[in-house]
Amino acid sequence: DNGDELADEAIEQEEAGKELLQRLENGAPGEPEYHDALREFVKMGREHIEFEEEVVWPKFEAAVDVEEREKLGAKLEQAKKIAPTRPHPDTPSGQAAQKTMGTAAAVLDHVRDAATGRDEDNPPDPQIH
Repeated sequence: DNGDELADEAIEQEEAGKELLQRLENGAPGEPEYHDALREFVKMGREHIEFEEEVVWPKFEAAVDVEEREKLGAKLEQAKKIAPTRPHPDTPSGQAAQKTMGTAAAVLDHVRDAATGRDEDNPPDPQIH
């Protein structure tokens, strides 16, 4: 019933997480600001996971049948292959911005990951059946 409100709250949480990830990427271990950002990111990450597991997913499962969820899961897997691999906190979350700016950021991220070897360091997501 309140899917838009739940989505807005989740997006706000994710935006805050992206900002913290950027602070971590810009910092270095050993710096006090880095450790503050890391502690805050872990706390926020746990809160976000709890919100999704305890609030969002139960409502989503009740509202969407298994077949549709499987279709959405397949679309998500395809999208992850072309999505940005680094935080971009200044990119707006709107659909139009994601299709343009997000796509450009993703291309640059994938090139950068290949050039630095980062893509080889990250294992693939586990397969869920």
